[in-house]
Order: sequence, then structure tokens, then C-alpha cells
Amino acid sequence: MQADKPLTGLVIRPANLNSDRQALLAIFREADAYHVRKVPYAFRQYECDEDALLERISHAPNPFLFCAELEGLVVGFVLFYVRESPPHPMFVPRRFLMIDSIAVLETYRGRGIGTALMEVVEEKARELGVDDIRLHVWEANEDALGFYRSLGYGTMSRNMLLRLGE
Repeated sequence: MQADKPLTGLVIRPANLNSDRQALLAIFREADAYHVRKVPYAFRQYECDEDALLERISHAPNPFLFCAELEGLVVGFVLFYVRESPPHPMFVPRRFLMIDSIAVLETYRGRGIGTALMEVVEEKARELGVDDIRLHVWEANEDALGFYRSLGYGTMSRNMLLRLGE
């Protein structure tokens, strides 16, 4: 859901892992709990601590991490990085920006914060000269699917699953 008018006081800025760490942890934890509820066969509850946070942020080379700050509070973030398609004679070589994670605290959703974060991603993608922007979203995350579609994203491929023995 997009806001009707720009949100006053919203600042999208590069995250600072020293001063923003606790706020980022809280947002990651809320997003993790959401995924556990929505997709329990794929996600399990665990406590995202500072080490886990740093690992998640630094697992890809040269990550970009931006946060959304509203009235002095960090209420959302987006984590992304540049990748290249693997060399294969069948595929067209592509350089793309991969969104690893985006989250906005539940109490702040529907105000245009996610849209503002995605606008920064698109600006950075254009600045870096990549071919496209990609992300992964779980089918059970219907709110996110609708959000991405509202921004013009479409399905590129689909992973399908047959669960056995449950």
C-alpha cells in the first residue's frame, strides 16, 4: 500500500552498524518471526544476535544497507548487492542488483516507507548501471507480493515444491 503523500520527516540513509545495530536487530527479529509464522516448514525460530546480524549483512561481497529513519527511529531497512549471472553458454550475461532483505516494522507499514526504500534501490541500480533488479519472495507472503507488483515487479521464474512425509 502506498502513501497518498510523501511522509514528512522520513530519511533514507546508509545504515551505520554501530549506531543502528540494535534497531536493525529488532527489525530483523520481527521479520524473522513473520516468516516463521507464514512458512513454518522452511523457517524456524532463532534469536538473531549481533553476530548473526553481521553475518547476514556481510555474506555477499560489497553489500549496501540503507535504513529508513522516522522521527529519529530506525523503522525499516533494505539490504542489497550487485551480482552477475553465472557464465553459461545458454544464458545472456546480466549484471543485476539483488535485494537480499527489506523490512519495515509492522506498526509503520502502509505509510510509504517500503516504497521509499525501494526508490533508493532503484536509484542505486541506475547509478551502478546494472541491467535489472531482482528479489526473492515467498508465495505465502501475500502482502509483499502485492507490494512488489504495485512497484512493477513481475515473476521471473518459480521454484516449486512437493512436500513429502508430512
